Amino acid sequence: GIWEYSKIVQLGSRHGFGFAVREGLRQVSTPFVLVLQHDRVFMRAFDLLGAIKALALEKSVNYILLQNTSTLGYLKKLGDLLNKGKHKVEIPSQVQQLTVADVALTPLVQWLDSTHICKTEWYRSFVFNPARKLVSRGGFIEDKFGQAQIADIRSRGFQRVYEWGCWLLDDKQERCVGHVNGRRAISAAQKQAMIDFCRSNPSESLQSNAELRWQAAMEVKESLKEHIYIKRSISSVTSLQPKVDEKTAVVEKGTSS
Repeated sequence: GIWEYSKIVQLGSRHGFGFAVREGLRQVSTPFVLVLQHDRVFMRAFDLLGAIKALALEKSVNYILLQNTSTLGYLKKLGDLLNKGKHKVEIPSQVQQLTVADVALTPLVQWLDSTHICKTEWYRSFVFNPARKLVSRGGFIEDKFGQAQIADIRSRGFQRVYEWGCWLLDDKQERCVGHVNGRRAISAAQKQAMIDFCRSNPSESLQSNAELRWQAAMEVKESLKEHIYIKRSISSVTSLQPKVDEKTAVVEKGTSS
């Protein structure tokens, strides 16, 4: 089945996202790794095999981020991201992009923790290099690594973006991953249907309310377009499963999945 090659690593204490990823990497024996957060889902299909080929073929590509809401129209956002306060970075009129294995890549000026694919050894030796101290216990990778990256580009110029090797899978202007909390994963009509259901089934118990919300979600899920996308993208991922030695889920103490 889909979880045949899965393994859960339960941590004995709170590590935070960054160190939890580091712990998960110790279980990985493949040259590439996909990091999927517990509150993220695939919203559409994407070329996973093409992204892996890009990582394998292009030395300057270390990390590929999948499209999310904040990265749509990314090139137009570069000025706002880099030129804050006293910072003035000259951005080329034509930003150098890459096309590798038929996959379009746009350079990222700042690491984001959202769902991404990465070279396993680069993750271990560069991102988690103890001498660099770019990830803190209890924190996110983007909190320190991402800030160090964008600070370097601001101080030394835009061309530094290519030295970091972080890229966006710029396949289409449509988010590839989204949150499962319902704020953006369902339409306004579907959200209203859930609200109406809960209002018509009042309860004084928080637990009962939670059950009602779940029941409402189940009633409307058949109409979720994203539900179809999720199925498609799972097929894309599992088609590579025979070649994958290990997929790891990391569960922190005190959290639920």
